[in-house]
Amino acid sequence: MLQVFTRMLNQYSKYFLAGLLLFCTTQIYAFDILINGFGTVCASKSDLPKEYNNILPAYPFLTQLGTVAPFTYTDFLRPGYVGAERRWNFLPNSKFGLQVTSIFSPQYKAVVQIIGGAEYMTNNNFVAMFDWAYLQYNYSNLLDFQFGRFPLPTFYYSDYIKVNHAQPWVMPPQEVYFLVGGAFTNANGIKARYSYYFKDWTIAPQVYFGSMQENLIIMNRDLVIKVRDLIGGVLQIENDYLTLRGSVLRSIYDSDLNNPLLGLVSMTNRVSGTTTPEAVNFANTLQSQNVPIIYVGLALAFNFLEDFNLLVERASIMSRGIITTAREGYYGALTYSWRDFAFTFTYGYSRPLQTEVNKYNAANAFFQTPQYLNFIDMGSGAGAAVVEQFRSYLGRQRSYMLDIRYDVLPSLALKGEVEYIVPTQKGPGVRYILNRVATVENVWVYRASFDFVF
Repeated sequence: MLQVFTRMLNQYSKYFLAGLLLFCTTQIYAFDILINGFGTVCASKSDLPKEYNNILPAYPFLTQLGTVAPFTYTDFLRPGYVGAERRWNFLPNSKFGLQVTSIFSPQYKAVVQIIGGAEYMTNNNFVAMFDWAYLQYNYSNLLDFQFGRFPLPTFYYSDYIKVNHAQPWVMPPQEVYFLVGGAFTNANGIKARYSYYFKDWTIAPQVYFGSMQENLIIMNRDLVIKVRDLIGGVLQIENDYLTLRGSVLRSIYDSDLNNPLLGLVSMTNRVSGTTTPEAVNFANTLQSQNVPIIYVGLALAFNFLEDFNLLVERASIMSRGIITTAREGYYGALTYSWRDFAFTFTYGYSRPLQTEVNKYNAANAFFQTPQYLNFIDMGSGAGAAVVEQFRSYLGRQRSYMLDIRYDVLPSLALKGEVEYIVPTQKGPGVRYILNRVATVENVWVYRASFDFVF
């Protein structure tokens, strides 16, 4: 971890100097500076095979008919369940973060959070990035506004999604917190928060508007996803024992995807001289521009008998685009605290929504048409490989997870986690094996971590 921190300082020395200059300047004007930090050193492994040969369609498909027929190739993969491979690996879930708060006055403050950690959908592993950077204006003790880059309040643990020390797990349940692959957790825009107190209850709504951009790697391709017209709201009602939370978000995304499948549909129509209903339906599922996304989240937390805590959370995302998914997941976690120990049992479930099933059905129907098979595929098997890729998004799974936590110090926790994932026997297998390795076998995952804050 020391090497990671040193690398972060070396790579971003200019930010460090800028921060130092800001610090010196604020001292002249007697501003208050608060510095906090957090980190996780995590080791994980699974019982997945060490290697796997996956049959993939070759991209892009031929652009000139008669040059080279579409074909498939065998890709060598190292399967990993959200990064947990056959051998012990310290990369997944390890991170280090710094948060600097400058308090200008009782009404104004600026917050900057810098994080370097493992990435699942990009190659920016342990590259320090600005996670938060916003100016907060406190209109009153009940109402405040944030301007800049702020965390999206979509999940129960959204404000602490990177701070594992604040969570009972080594890694939060993937069925909810990995619904979109760990991406799209922050937005650039404006957020308003209000608190209302009624007897023992606190009612806290939030509304926000903005945009975001993510540079992702999907199927070994670099993609830029731009999300615009993002608008959402949260309502949280709580007292000392019960918390109820609901959130909703709607946005539209565009991508720079040069979709070879759309070209394949057009070529099939042109060469065969026929535009089939299957071709029209499949083309409608391949949109990557002006695609709407709707997210809905619900959570309930209940503290009872002093030492027990029950947390139930559900999340769903609905999108018809080729890049995004349509899926829902939920989990229930029961935690028992005893002295410096905490024991958490979690059950999770994840399944595709009908929109995702429709994408698979559209792909399967198109690649079985005589127009495609006779004029384009010509026995190459490329269409079947594409269909299998769509099918890989239909995986359903149940998971059982046991976490043990020991608080060595108030700011340092040692955790251990064992997770057992059971895929449905009717689908393509475990959902969160990121490189789309088809399996119907049960998977064991083991994790251990040191979580700290300062």
